[in-house]
Amino acid sequence: MNKLLIIESDEILRKTAATVLSEGGNKVEEASDGKEGFRLALEREYDLIICDTRPAKKDGYELVREIKKHPMKQIVPFVMITDKADIREIRSGLNIGVDHYIIKPFSAQDLLGAVNACLAKKAHIAGYYENKYKNMVMIEKKFFFNSLTRLPNQHLLLKNIEDMIPLLKEKLRFFIISFSIDGYDDICTIVNRQILQELLKQIVRKVQGYLYESEELYQCSDNDFIIVSYVHLLDNREVIDDEYFIGRTQAFIEMIKSPFQLAKYEMSLTTSVGTAFCDNIEAIDDVTTGMESARYAKRFVELSGGNDYAAYSQNVKKKLANILSPSLKKHFFIREIKRKDVDEAIEEDDGDVYECKVFFLYPHNIIQEKLIVEIVKNEYQAYIINDHKKLPSILAKYRSSVLFINLDAVLPEKKWEVYIRNLMTDKKTAGVRIGILTFYGTADMAKKYLLEARIQCGFIRLRTSYAQCKDIIIKALEAVEAKGKRKYIRIDCRGMPSVSVSLKISEQVHKGVLHDISSVGMACRFGKDLSEYLEGKKLLEDIQLHLKGKICSLKGEIVGKRYTIDREPVYIIMFGAYIESAVRDKIYQFIYESLQKEIDAELA
Repeated sequence: MNKLLIIESDEILRKTAATVLSEGGNKVEEASDGKEGFRLALEREYDLIICDTRPAKKDGYELVREIKKHPMKQIVPFVMITDKADIREIRSGLNIGVDHYIIKPFSAQDLLGAVNACLAKKAHIAGYYENKYKNMVMIEKKFFFNSLTRLPNQHLLLKNIEDMIPLLKEKLRFFIISFSIDGYDDICTIVNRQILQELLKQIVRKVQGYLYESEELYQCSDNDFIIVSYVHLLDNREVIDDEYFIGRTQAFIEMIKSPFQLAKYEMSLTTSVGTAFCDNIEAIDDVTTGMESARYAKRFVELSGGNDYAAYSQNVKKKLANILSPSLKKHFFIREIKRKDVDEAIEEDDGDVYECKVFFLYPHNIIQEKLIVEIVKNEYQAYIINDHKKLPSILAKYRSSVLFINLDAVLPEKKWEVYIRNLMTDKKTAGVRIGILTFYGTADMAKKYLLEARIQCGFIRLRTSYAQCKDIIIKALEAVEAKGKRKYIRIDCRGMPSVSVSLKISEQVHKGVLHDISSVGMACRFGKDLSEYLEGKKLLEDIQLHLKGKICSLKGEIVGKRYTIDREPVYIIMFGAYIESAVRDKIYQFIYESLQKEIDAELA
């Protein structure tokens, strides 16, 4: 039942309208003047408000404006009752949030028609937001949880801990257990997928039964698990020392050994375990380091035969390096041989691993006009592609790239499905991680692409605000580690026309060549050694950059120098906190334009 409010000073009209609407299945409340109506509208929840344009004590339009200022009241529909059909007044009302008008005199059918139309529109909007919420939940589950076991993954672990750091500070302390099942790859070749999935579920159930309330289980990949013990949550009566955690780890290893019943199989498993402490946590990087330390120790156990545990230490790391050394030497020898034959291919491959490119195919206007530069500001190498026929040749060159496809553009959805499946099955492009962006995608489409086609970067419906679109896409890129190994995008500026740098030192201007630039610093040379001018100076107060029509004035700190093959010095200058946000925005715009020009040249 919908709850309505009528604000009308004419008692006969108000009572008549209330009777008609009540008989229509609505609950109706009345206000005899604008002041009382305003109070009720703010204090109570209504599905729709009917208001005279000029009730006593408060103007109807003023009432609409003030109510619409409250965030929780903005979607409440307003039907205005007026005694004249003035087009200018109606247009003005629509502009401030009025949804419908009824002109006196009106019939019961007129009133019910206007009210029902507005309520239907509101229900449609509510359905839209409900679908948007479900979509957000679906994306969150994909990026933060394992699809089979429903366990949270490493991304959610880091997010949760990052939220704790400012609250707990020095109290925050973890004990990390990293474990994997010995011989997991061999098990995969022996049993079918259904039995393997059941095995994983049983392992998870058994481990969860082992955990204390102060411990949590995370699954980073099929055979990479982490248990986090929040030491600061343990009961003060417990003896919290190395012996305590050694005992917990040994009990865990024995617990895994008890047999698993799987159809016609009975499996007795062993596990390799590595442990590490996280103390003095000040930033999320400290936690990441702790997890990697536990994995180092686990890897050492795996290579030593498994069915054991090791606590991380420098000695364990050294032993692991000694075990891996023969394999690494052989690996590097093979690469050297390959470089002599296919040097260009290997160099190209290395580049793909180091730097990941993010392509948007036929992107929506919101991405082309605003979002693409924001993505670059988050240090992702983002490009716009408007030719799906030429794109596979680019993806074959950059095999570790990320591709977002606009499902609403150019091709029918069925043809996009074929196109995407071809990219995922072609050996040249199979390594590309694909995501979908759409305004009109359905739940069935999402299921098809996420669960059947198994795209890796999400099915993202853009029925959200700009800020939400940005957040969702950035989270998707974070989840697939789309930055590669490079922290900042760097543009090679050598040979670029209309790009230069100049320094003003002691009233003397030195013009130079920009080698490369990022959002945090640059490398440049000036044709001569500036040591005599820079003596005693570390902070350069007057730097002018010319970036293809963009002039940037900034300060920078010299942090070092290198030399060209001709022994010409190249100075490394970091901007740090000296750069203004507007100037950094110009640099980001230059970086994006340079990236786009580079890929456009490859497509030509």
